[in-house]
Amino acid sequence: MPTLQTILESFIDQTGIGHYGTLDSRAAGSITHIARLQNSEWPPNRFARWWIWCQGLTGNETVKPATTLATATLSQGATSYVNITTLLSYRLLRPDWHPTLYVLPLVNRALLHGWQWWRAPLTLVSNGDGEATTVGGSDSNATATRTTTAANVYGGASAINVANSAANGYHQYATFDAARGRAFRVSAWVRITAGTARIQIIDVSNANAVIEETTVTGVGEWRYVQMSDSFPSTCYRAAIRVGADDATGDTNWDDVDVYWEPITQILGPSWVTQWLTEENKPAFRLLRSRNRLVADGNAAGLAYNLELIDPSEYQVLNMPSAANPVVFELGKKLSSDMGPIIIEARRPFSDFGVLALDADTTGCPLSLAVALMRWLAAKERGLPNERELRAEKDHWQSQAQPILLSPTPDNSRGGFAYEVMG
Repeated sequence: MPTLQTILESFIDQTGIGHYGTLDSRAAGSITHIARLQNSEWPPNRFARWWIWCQGLTGNETVKPATTLATATLSQGATSYVNITTLLSYRLLRPDWHPTLYVLPLVNRALLHGWQWWRAPLTLVSNGDGEATTVGGSDSNATATRTTTAANVYGGASAINVANSAANGYHQYATFDAARGRAFRVSAWVRITAGTARIQIIDVSNANAVIEETTVTGVGEWRYVQMSDSFPSTCYRAAIRVGADDATGDTNWDDVDVYWEPITQILGPSWVTQWLTEENKPAFRLLRSRNRLVADGNAAGLAYNLELIDPSEYQVLNMPSAANPVVFELGKKLSSDMGPIIIEARRPFSDFGVLALDADTTGCPLSLAVALMRWLAAKERGLPNERELRAEKDHWQSQAQPILLSPTPDNSRGGFAYEVMG
């Protein structure tokens, strides 16, 4: 993935707004870089009022105003550098391109305009997809942590790892509303590092009694697990527990979801805010997922069918000022099926963190990130090539998209085909 440093250097190369390199030396009041700054034809004021940007420093040390140039040594007009022992990479930017007041925010604003298609489950389980920066819930005889190790993540950027400290350890997700006496279905994806995995749904209303549970074996592969039953007649709050039987159990859980029949309202991901593309086509869709090998029980998780869900079967409430900004309301036909529902939508790269240090990374491809910066700067500064740069960023955005076709219908249950998303 590109770093902030590679993005900035590519942007400087393509725009000519300055120079960058590694200093030959740095004194209290100046920097020296022979390769870039030594030119006998340049006058002393060649870089007057330019900005010296040493990103490896902090606070007031980071940006200094340049003053006079003499034999590859550029003086600066602020207080002296405190740390003068370390040779650092630096950037020298033109007066109207302030490093931290404009250029650095420009990078992060650009990531707000770039996007990727993203999938997430619709579920009653808080942080069921394991994407939150804090795990939430509670642990017993185990420690649950957010893992981003690629092999241990089924979908998205992260999953939840549950490492036992004693036998029968588990992580319990936050409780959710149940429906007394109604049928439910629980599903999850698990990858076992060690031990026998176990998933339970418990009756929080009645001393955490286990309503249904199942175990999973098979170290090193993603397993899909599903179980169904009905809530007891006195159960109105329930929760999911995931973990392992063994004292040394180590399991990874992703996309844990629950539906009960005939539920109507499920909260959507807060990042789902764009409903139409620039061409006024849908910028999201819902998919139904079914394992090809098993219904209740467990089987290899990477074998599944996807079906597009007819838009007439749901509606979306988008209320940015509400406590729950995005709410999906499901039709009875959709909630009665109870198979996993996946939302596939545009998600901005800015959702995955602010770039602040040179080593910070982003999933946004380098060419797209730089094209977005160039277009946005031209737009903000009223430059005449804004339209040309818009076309360029649209080109690189299209290159970064996946190939999203209409899923092949699950012929055993029927399905539908819709227009391919652009």
